[in-house]
Amino acid sequence: MEERHKAEGVVLLAVDTDDPSSRSKIPEFLQKRGIHAKVLLGGPQEPRGYETHPGAIYVIDRKGILAGVAGDDYTNDLGKGMEARLPDLLAGKPTQGPLLWTVEKAPPHFGLLWKVQLESDVEGLAIAPPSKDHPAEIGVATGSRLVRYSPSGSLLGDAPLEAARLPFLGGADLDGDGKNEWIMAQSNAVYVMDAAGEEYWMHITTAELPRVVGVMDLNQDGSREIVLQDGASIVAKKALPGILWKTPALDSLQSVVPDPSGVLLAQTRDGIRRLGANGLFQGAALKVRDGEILKGRLAQEGGGTLDVFGADDDTVVDVSHDLDGDGRKDILVMKKGVVAAYTQDGSPLLVLAIINNWGTLRVAMENLDGRPGDELVMAVPKYGLVALGISPQATKP
Repeated sequence: MEERHKAEGVVLLAVDTDDPSSRSKIPEFLQKRGIHAKVLLGGPQEPRGYETHPGAIYVIDRKGILAGVAGDDYTNDLGKGMEARLPDLLAGKPTQGPLLWTVEKAPPHFGLLWKVQLESDVEGLAIAPPSKDHPAEIGVATGSRLVRYSPSGSLLGDAPLEAARLPFLGGADLDGDGKNEWIMAQSNAVYVMDAAGEEYWMHITTAELPRVVGVMDLNQDGSREIVLQDGASIVAKKALPGILWKTPALDSLQSVVPDPSGVLLAQTRDGIRRLGANGLFQGAALKVRDGEILKGRLAQEGGGTLDVFGADDDTVVDVSHDLDGDGRKDILVMKKGVVAAYTQDGSPLLVLAIINNWGTLRVAMENLDGRPGDELVMAVPKYGLVALGISPQATKP
């Protein structure tokens, strides 16, 4: 299963190369082969929105429409690669273009549900889970807008948003009124806003980059708290302005993850301890080996739990979703353009890779259609919003 650019036709050639010596050879190359075309050269000063990558060839038809994107087979030898592909391109034959993304392994009946073209780069992606009398919503943050989509990919609306360098976007019905709020962590602050872009409140943190651990109803009052890892402390923010509790600064706070029982787990230099709904630690610390960072804990059949550890890096681990619909939570791992999902016994369920990753791959999961199995939504750089999942209607790209 894979997805590629598809187009036809040709009159204008655009080449991007970071080798200055190649540029001087282009006029001679065109003249020798009788090619009459304008040549656009990319480089460090190219305008935003026209970023290219070394060794690519772009073909534009007479109406100014992108008609072909030849693949990456020009990186090592631009002249040889162009000579091999130009006859078909000049003849107007279809070209598949570069590979965008590929699924190397997937559960049965897993495929493409829908896709939506995006006009701007994505700074954040989140899915607000379904709430009372309200279906799930997909939120996409660009540099200037918050755009919302339905579970089927229909546009719901958009609002102004300042979201440059947005490390976190989340969505949830915090106060139980049937309307979603959107949570953003940016610089040293956490914001909550509504779908129209109106800001409810802002929480200034002590850390330069606060981490949103989760959204959960800790005190069982019907409203959800936002749990933050704020430097060396853990903070539970109320849905309305105010703090439910805040821990003192902890010695070498390494990770905070939700526990399946509804409380939290905090890993410090002493090990892993349970943090109750009241913000107080419970029981003795569970020792771990040096270098192991707790990434998540999930419940197993029979009442046990499974801890997932990883290195102290930017790998994202999600243990709160069920990809294959068997009723058991799976382990989703995301890093550098690769998404992999595993069962609790370590068997691979899904291996998905972004080939031309010209930006950060954004991924979110949620049950969008009410059937067994959660759907995976990803924002592919320079392409768009894609929803994948298990369905009889799913198609292979």
